[in-house]
Amino acid sequence: MAFRELKDIKDSAVYQRNLRAALLEAQTETMEFMVWQAFPFSEQTAQLIIVAKSIENSLIRKIADNGAHKLGFGKCRAIGRKLVFKPENSLSANAISTALKIAKIAAEVDVVGKGADLDAGVQAGARAQTQVQGAPVANAAQDAAHKAVAASYPKLVERLEEAETRTRDMKERTTLTQLRRKIGSEWEDKDYVAVKALLDPVDKAVAAVEKRLEERDKQQGLHAQLVKKLQGRYETAQAAVPAALFKKAMTAWSGTAQFAAKDEYAEAGKLLAALPSLLDAAERAARDAWKERLKQEQEGAAAQLDSPTEGETALLKARATAVEEQIAKLDVARIESALGAFETTVQALANARRQRQLAELAYERAETLWTDQQYNLRDPAEKKARAAFQNAGKLMGEAKTKAEAGQIAKAFKNAAVACRQVVEIVTAELQARNALSEKLANESAELEAAMNQSATEDAAAVAYGNQHFTSGMLKDIWKAAVKAQGDNPPNGSIGGVWPLSTVEGAIDAWRSTANSGVLSNFHVPGGGRPQAKWEKNFVRAEIQANFCVRWRGNRINIHVDVEPRSYFDVYGDEVDWSLIPQSIRAQLGRG
Repeated sequence: MAFRELKDIKDSAVYQRNLRAALLEAQTETMEFMVWQAFPFSEQTAQLIIVAKSIENSLIRKIADNGAHKLGFGKCRAIGRKLVFKPENSLSANAISTALKIAKIAAEVDVVGKGADLDAGVQAGARAQTQVQGAPVANAAQDAAHKAVAASYPKLVERLEEAETRTRDMKERTTLTQLRRKIGSEWEDKDYVAVKALLDPVDKAVAAVEKRLEERDKQQGLHAQLVKKLQGRYETAQAAVPAALFKKAMTAWSGTAQFAAKDEYAEAGKLLAALPSLLDAAERAARDAWKERLKQEQEGAAAQLDSPTEGETALLKARATAVEEQIAKLDVARIESALGAFETTVQALANARRQRQLAELAYERAETLWTDQQYNLRDPAEKKARAAFQNAGKLMGEAKTKAEAGQIAKAFKNAAVACRQVVEIVTAELQARNALSEKLANESAELEAAMNQSATEDAAAVAYGNQHFTSGMLKDIWKAAVKAQGDNPPNGSIGGVWPLSTVEGAIDAWRSTANSGVLSNFHVPGGGRPQAKWEKNFVRAEIQANFCVRWRGNRINIHVDVEPRSYFDVYGDEVDWSLIPQSIRAQLGRG
């Protein structure tokens, strides 16, 4: 041990060990010393003495830089418990003794003048030492004590240090630290009689701590088993339940860890016991939220699909049942998938409504024509028309029972084709007999016009949009709407992420567009303001404006993504920040 760095001084125990070692070395050779006052960065706040073979200038500079004041320096020697100092200035014996007392070193201090011989003072001290009476008796007592504690002391210190390291109780740790320093100080001073006297109280103190730590380890093990048992359930629920509904369970789980860190396992156990019911409640709340979402989707479907067929009703029920099954399992990914299938089905059925209307109109015309003219027909035209009409009726019936969206539209289309065959057969026969009346001609023209109405209306709608939306974002939105009109579902989007100001300008223009032909209700949900999608669906991390228009009653929806920062600059004060997804927080620098 030696004084080389500030760390050799700052800690009291390290400082005292280094000083004792240096004074022992002074028994055999001359050492340098230096006394300092007001040492603010060390535990030695009054006076400090450093003894070494050679005190390095670098250490002296570091001490001075830290605000200490040098009182004096010189050389020193030791003989037994007597220390002889030869200062190079007017340093007093009292200042040296004070520094030694602060370091808990009891010794007789003798100071010789600048011109005196240090070795002569040491020799005088040695002669005086030999004249002390009773020394052999004291040495014998120390030797006997040393033999008694030589084997037990290292083991006791090892137990003491282990207990000091393992305990988390700061009061308990402070007591053990003080005991270790006290008995260690006596051992380094070779006062084995004092060490022997301390063995029993130190042993009892360590044993008490060891017993408590043993009980703590037992409780810790039981706690770990409970945590392991509940951890899988907790993590599963955490992944499936929105953060806003999971706060109580999360608070209990983190509180358990905090109590365990302080060895308060009784309190931790109370929280773990309450955790299953908290997880159940969170999962119920999550399921209720999903059920409410399904209910809203079903209400929207009912509003779009009035007078559903038997097949449409069965299909929607099957899609809703699939959603309910996944809600019961609380599988978020599959719930989203099932809800998406439900929404897609509703849109597909809405798109098929036009085909159904055309088929019903065609069947009404075919039925009227067959009823009025069947007795005016000759074979084989009468048999062909009868068979065609019966086939049309069969196809109409089958179309109403189909339970797949794609099959429903296709079935009504086939029925319409069969009805057209009835009209063509009857018309051809009547024309051949020159019996086609003006009424029949008008009805046929009306049927043909109805069949071609969709194409005419669509062309007019496209022209109207092209005239009103000629540039910028609105032109892109209209192009996407025209493209999506024939899709199933008729949804689309435009590329890029747009500033809020640009989007809101486009919203105002879009909402002010008047109805025309099959086009109606140019609107943007949310009162004409972009929507933070996570407010209705917590797994969607985007801000969108939905530019919608009814095209022959079917709603076309074009998504426009809004740049989050521009949105929060305007509406940030109105947002519930606890619901904002992590990806949006990261973009805003609030991850």
